[in-house]
Amino acid sequence: MDRRVVVMTDGGAWLGARLGMEHPVTTVTSTTTTGDQAGARVRRIAALMAAAVVLAFGALHARAGADADAASALVLPGPDTPIAVPTFVFDDNPDPDQCGIPQPMGSGYTGTLHGSVDGEIVEPMVYLYDSHLRLEVRGQVRAGSEVEVVMYQLNPVLDYYYVRFGAEDGRSVEGWVPAPLLEVHARNQPG
Repeated sequence: MDRRVVVMTDGGAWLGARLGMEHPVTTVTSTTTTGDQAGARVRRIAALMAAAVVLAFGALHARAGADADAASALVLPGPDTPIAVPTFVFDDNPDPDQCGIPQPMGSGYTGTLHGSVDGEIVEPMVYLYDSHLRLEVRGQVRAGSEVEVVMYQLNPVLDYYYVRFGAEDGRSVEGWVPAPLLEVHARNQPG
């Protein structure tokens, strides 16, 4: 006996909309087949739909991980958990008394904390310090983050920039960053 089996699923459209897809898929399958073949076809379609659901849950989990990553773009020290001051892979200023006086950059300067030296990432989380003396760490910002550049300090060996960073979750930090770990962008002109 031949049967016409029509399987229509709109779960793909619902799932696509939840994942922000522009063109969610609704699957319509129509065929004329014997009873045994129809059962096998329905089982295959059900298996494909189950696989699609598993993939969709994986994508939702990845999006949740991205939200967690946004919160991890900034690490701040706690009152009982200071961040240890690291050593540099480049030369520091040997005599702090010979360092320059901080100067304002003016408004409109931004930069990218890249955390790399000679093309190699040395600080995936870039340290921001209390001063060029580096007595304490004010916070760490993920390499690749854009910052507002407020001041600079020209020194004999290692220059510093004073930067501000605001995370997506509302937290912020200000501090001094060594020049080799920052790319300063051209000034944004008001317009």
